[in-house]
Amino acid sequence: MEIYIVVCKLRSKPVYESFCESIKALSDAWWHCGEPTWLIRSALHPRQIKTKLAAHLLSDEQLLILACKETAVWDGFDDVSAMWLKAAFKQASAARSGRQSPHYAAE
Repeated sequence: MEIYIVVCKLRSKPVYESFCESIKALSDAWWHCGEPTWLIRSALHPRQIKTKLAAHLLSDEQLLILACKETAVWDGFDDVSAMWLKAAFKQASAARSGRQSPHYAAE
């Protein structure tokens, strides 16, 4: 289980709606933290996520998926958002057997 940052550059509203539904379906936790960025927690490999999401894109639209590893820091998010981040990283860490816990903090 990993946390991924998904950034998309979508131009079409129908594409955007199907893309959003696909993100929700392939993750066990997601947060649309700002246009055009999502954080998702998923057991899928980044290539699998790309394949599923790219199926919704038009030829001139873009997609970037980055794995968040072990360390995360943030600032300026409200309490609900900060709690989502802490919980997502904690649960992703717990799902990794035999690995060190991630470091996360609000600064």
